[in-house]
Amino acid sequence: MKKIYFFKLLFILSFIGYFFPTKSFSQIVISGYLANPPSTDGNFEYLQLVATQNIDFSVNNYCVVWANNGTATANGWIAGGALSYGFNLTSGTVTAGQTFYVGGSGKLINGSGSTDISSETWIRTISVATVAGDGFGNANSGGVFGNGGSNADGIGVFSGLTSALTASTVPIDAIFFGTAVGTAKPASGGYVLPTNDIYNNAQGTFGNGTNTTLFPDPASGNFVKISGTYNTTTNSWASNRSGALVASPTTLSAIATGISLVTNPTVNLSVSSNTGIETEATVITVTATASSVVSGNQTVSIGVSGTGIDGTDYTLSNPTITILSGQTTGTITFTVVNDGVVEGPETAILTISSPSSGITLGSTLSQNIVITDTAPNTPPTIVLDATTTNDYIDGGVVSPISPYAVSGVLSDPTDPAQTFGIDFTIGDTETAIVSLIVTATSSNQSVVPNGNLNLTGSGASRNIKITPLAVGYATITISLNDGTTTS
Repeated sequence: MKKIYFFKLLFILSFIGYFFPTKSFSQIVISGYLANPPSTDGNFEYLQLVATQNIDFSVNNYCVVWANNGTATANGWIAGGALSYGFNLTSGTVTAGQTFYVGGSGKLINGSGSTDISSETWIRTISVATVAGDGFGNANSGGVFGNGGSNADGIGVFSGLTSALTASTVPIDAIFFGTAVGTAKPASGGYVLPTNDIYNNAQGTFGNGTNTTLFPDPASGNFVKISGTYNTTTNSWASNRSGALVASPTTLSAIATGISLVTNPTVNLSVSSNTGIETEATVITVTATASSVVSGNQTVSIGVSGTGIDGTDYTLSNPTITILSGQTTGTITFTVVNDGVVEGPETAILTISSPSSGITLGSTLSQNIVITDTAPNTPPTIVLDATTTNDYIDGGVVSPISPYAVSGVLSDPTDPAQTFGIDFTIGDTETAIVSLIVTATSSNQSVVPNGNLNLTGSGASRNIKITPLAVGYATITISLNDGTTTS
């Protein structure tokens, strides 16, 4: 019983999926049509299409069906005869964004005697006046493309060949045109529609529910130009299509496609710093940057991982980064928390994921932040001011070298070491100068007592004057302490 029940469940799911398909992925979209050339339609009718991706038709076959309604049947697109005419697309290549054509063998812009456009990309042409369609459809010297009017006519684009189509096959794109639905809606069955910018497959076949949208009725000698924006990242329409009549076109620029292709901006992650210190509660700005301005507010989620990293090591101002509509960046902050535990450096890995529908993840999705307990301490510095004291340091050499040698004379009021002293500068990378402690000591108290070492000056500029008490040698050490390290 369990096996039978499982089989029935799968069948039901398949059944539901069949009747309620998701939005169609349109590798080819309809961008214009000449359905009613002046004088005889014959071989001068054509359809303009745009590829949304690169296509090699010898590898991936497609087909186009033109509907010319007297009274539509339950078979819809595959009715054949005088009602529908097929074109198989089995050779040639196009690139994403390229315009190409399908239609009669005339290859003229607006019927007999008009501009030759045979140099354009024609993927399939048939002499429809004398040759039957691919798979179905009768030849017709008056043309096989309906002229709209009160009984709408349609165009369908399908993946695969006409031989594979059934009455229920869903096209990848379709439009209808005319002034009314009329007999294009039979009592049952009819033209199956995709879910695209204008139709909804769930509403039923053409003419049912909301599936009644019509593009302009093609008056004689008018090309219908269709405009809209298709997003090739989401495979959906960013702006719905609309149609406009181009009267008596004579140049390709007049019928140039109004379909534009766009892609979602890509988003990458950056941080203002890749290091943080617990004792300083470092605040780091985390930025999601889009490759171009976004349409509508867009978001990415951000996660934090890493060995030994948990919620006691940091705080995030928000688990989601939002890029506002019309902007390219969004930010949050990552703040390092002092967890009070003595530990080695830890690496927090920040990663973005789950982009909203209007953006796509780029190539830089993660950033590392190395967290340390305290900042590494740089020892303070003491530097001799050689420009003012080198006359009597190391015998007056231009560039004296530490440890320096200074000689003095007892009870000599002109002794430079006593009167001018030795100038030096102090500094520290992390500690303010006012917090530095300068001390001086003598190794031989009988020659130079500590009390005869006179430190003066302020800020970075300091001076020491040395007054000897007796003949002999003494090493004078000047020390600088920043509270952690002594130099």
